[in-house]
Amino acid sequence: MKKLKKIEKKIVFGALFCVFTGAVSFAQSESSLAFQMQNAYDSGFYPGVVLYADQILSSESKSVYEAKAMVFKGESLFKMGRIKDSLEILSAAEKSTKNSPELNSARCFWTGRGLFELNKNDAALPYFYKSAEILKNAGLEKKSVYSQAILYSGKTLVRLKKFETATECFEYVVQNGKNFSSGEYEETCVNFFENCVRAGNPKKCEEYFIQLEKLGQIEEIDFSQEAKYRILLAYGQALENLGKFSDCYDCYVKVLTEGPSSLAALAMQKAYLVSSAHQNQIKKDPAEVIEKAELLKKEKPELVSEFWTRLAIDAFNSKKYEKSLSYFKNAEKNNSVQLKQLALLYSAEINLLTSKEDLKTAAKNSLEIINSGWNECCFEKEKFYYSDAIAAKTRYFGLSEDWENSLKTAQSQVLNENSSAAKKTLVYWAALSEYSLKNYEGALNFLNSENYSDDEFLFLKARIFAKMGKSSDADSIFYALAKKGFLDNDGRLDYIRTLLNAGHLVSTVEQAENAHGSESDYMKALALFNQKNWPEAEKYFEKSISDKKFDSKYSNLAKFYLGYSQYQLGKYKHALENLESFVKNSGENALNFQALAIAAKCAAQIQNYPEAEKNARNALASSKNQEQKNESVLLLAGIYSDSKKYDEAIKLLKSYSSEKNSFGFECRYLMAQFFVQNKNFAQADRTYSELSEEKNAGLLAEESAFRRGELFYVNENYEKSAQLFESYLKKYQSGKFYPAALYFEADSLLKIGRTEKASLYFMEIVEKSENSSYKYDSEKKLIEIYRSQKKYSQALKIADKMLLEYGNQAEKDGVSSLKRELQALNSGADKEIFEKEQEYESAGGSKTKNGRKIGTELAKIYFEKPQQKKAENLAWELFDIQKNNCDEIELAGKNAVLLADILRSQNKNAESANMFLAAAEFGRKCGNSEIAERSLYGAAEAFDAAGKKADALSTARTLINLYPKSQYAADVQRIVNLKEN
Repeated sequence: MKKLKKIEKKIVFGALFCVFTGAVSFAQSESSLAFQMQNAYDSGFYPGVVLYADQILSSESKSVYEAKAMVFKGESLFKMGRIKDSLEILSAAEKSTKNSPELNSARCFWTGRGLFELNKNDAALPYFYKSAEILKNAGLEKKSVYSQAILYSGKTLVRLKKFETATECFEYVVQNGKNFSSGEYEETCVNFFENCVRAGNPKKCEEYFIQLEKLGQIEEIDFSQEAKYRILLAYGQALENLGKFSDCYDCYVKVLTEGPSSLAALAMQKAYLVSSAHQNQIKKDPAEVIEKAELLKKEKPELVSEFWTRLAIDAFNSKKYEKSLSYFKNAEKNNSVQLKQLALLYSAEINLLTSKEDLKTAAKNSLEIINSGWNECCFEKEKFYYSDAIAAKTRYFGLSEDWENSLKTAQSQVLNENSSAAKKTLVYWAALSEYSLKNYEGALNFLNSENYSDDEFLFLKARIFAKMGKSSDADSIFYALAKKGFLDNDGRLDYIRTLLNAGHLVSTVEQAENAHGSESDYMKALALFNQKNWPEAEKYFEKSISDKKFDSKYSNLAKFYLGYSQYQLGKYKHALENLESFVKNSGENALNFQALAIAAKCAAQIQNYPEAEKNARNALASSKNQEQKNESVLLLAGIYSDSKKYDEAIKLLKSYSSEKNSFGFECRYLMAQFFVQNKNFAQADRTYSELSEEKNAGLLAEESAFRRGELFYVNENYEKSAQLFESYLKKYQSGKFYPAALYFEADSLLKIGRTEKASLYFMEIVEKSENSSYKYDSEKKLIEIYRSQKKYSQALKIADKMLLEYGNQAEKDGVSSLKRELQALNSGADKEIFEKEQEYESAGGSKTKNGRKIGTELAKIYFEKPQQKKAENLAWELFDIQKNNCDEIELAGKNAVLLADILRSQNKNAESANMFLAAAEFGRKCGNSEIAERSLYGAAEAFDAAGKKADALSTARTLINLYPKSQYAADVQRIVNLKEN
């Protein structure tokens, strides 16, 4: 009390000072002003703080108290509600306060508070962070501003919905309660627990609550009832999020039964929802929650009734109809008119669903329930559920097959209806009533008035279309519904029958395989036929035909589809039988022509040409239009051709070939082809030539011009083919066959030796026909031409291009090998050596027997060229392998002779003689006398050159004794004679 009086005196003094300060002029020292500013600040007299601060700041010389004055003034202006002025002076103080952690921290804090009050939360948060950071870095965390900065950081973060970070700030407050007022601490504790849940950290909420319980603080803590139970409610939510449904339910019930009424409704809602959703864990009826809400029953009975109603609806949705009725009864006492109407409508529906009477009687009883409660529920005055009630009555009239009253009731409300759900019911039952009364136009008008796309509406519309004879419209809807699986068996069969009667047999029965009954197999077959599943279609058509109860008109039709399926499967004999049977028993049928045409093709496939001709002629006779007639003529001509009756095929076509239309031109073109097949090339050329001159023949004229060149090319008359292809190229520069004509023109020229012009055409294909199938072969031809002309560099460029563009294809085609050959030839390599080297490598080199055979030939070529070093290295490599293989002794002998000759040329005579002897031994073993003779002679001569006269004489005598008649024996006689002399 004394303190309060002291404050009042200061306020009075300060006020008097303000009055007289303008009149009295006196000078005070800065320290005195600073003292009085501090005194006013401590006493909470903020106008005085501002006054003294202004005097300090108005000094001409910079005051030592400037920073303090600016911060105190900023804080005081904030507390006086002058937020913008506060922010202005605090911003100006930034430079002055930078050397004082306390003042700088306070400046940041009050700047943050100002921005916080202005709801500029993104701008405020960094100032609170900075305020706390300054004090922490200076070791001044015990200052009150530090704690306040953390608290307001948390509050700001909540506004920014950054709940997880906010929780960390509030956790600091919870752990340091002594630094805060009781009100701040209470509010922050509540915020902490609630933010743990919001931040998705229910575990932390649980841990702190358990800690409070262990310390015995949860009951004793000096918080308001509101705060305590808000914490408990948050704890319950945390437990629910952790899946501890039984414990969370207990928390909600405790808030509901013991907490303040302001939280009871929310607690009841939470308890009800968790008990409804997790009955297996909680094992308590949600109704118990309402029964425990004693406080709510007294203070908000209408809310309790609302919850009973909600429980009743949930029970209804769970098909617990008896329980639903009992809950509606519990809600009656304090029910509003709105809820009474709702209860009546649900009661009527429950009667319909649970009645043991037939549907028609049950619907009448439900209608009576609504009528009996109509006045009491005030439907005419309080129209909460009036629309739903009219919709229900319309439906019940319909279900009881009272179509006239159903229609009348719907018409009374449908035009005035705003509720979408009620209007949908009214439109549907009005349309169904009109349909049942056979007013199909009226039924369709009702459906079209709103254009609903629900399946039941579409199904009704399809039925209406079917009754109105609009089969195509019915078809599209039925098909979509069947695909979705909406149709029951009767609906699907009704749909299929409608399609069959309309002739839409194949395109709309994909789901017919799900139907049951005598027609199901046939429907399955049609669906499979439409899906081109020929094996399964055949199976079910055969099954349907074998059923004696199957409708005969469909049975014969099934034979057509069976025959068609077998034709697609290549079962031509069976297909022919079924198709001919169909035609025989069908009478006049639109499918006869198609059946005969397919039958003709089947007979031709099994080479039963007489039967094929018969069916084709019958198809021609039964054709109903020019298109069918033309088709059958071409079919019969094709059968004649297949049976090699070219003259008859030509005779048939000739009667139509004079027609100056597309069919006549096609007949003429086929005649030319048949002339080719009959090897009457002159007549074929004349026919092609005539057709190529027809101005109206279009593509056939162009193709005929091309075929003329092709005809002579195939017959190897390249002079003529070159002339004709050249003519085509000039006439059809953008023609369909231009790339082909260009290639064959070039190849024809190449074959008659006009290489230069051929290469130009091949090059045109390569450069201009990027996607042409002839480009690859043209490039190969160019390589061949350039190689023959020894233009190896140009050939190499194309080979490189082919390898880059075609990759594996070119590799497999030998372009890589060709490139290596071209590289070698381009660098001046010997062609014979290169080709033999390629052959050697391709054969596997020295690793294979064939490779070693070719290598022996290559070594000899090296020696003869001469490339003696290569010859020597290769011969030694091969000899070392061959000498140990019995089946390669002859080759070893050849390489031994080669090596002996090389050694002799190197003047290594003794070594040469010994190698010759080895070669002679190999020659003797393999029976090759030529090698033996040649080697013995070479050995004798080498021994003689080495000065080994005795060895030379001995070897010479061996040669004479073994091969006395050989030329080598005669030649070696010189050595013997010399020795004897």
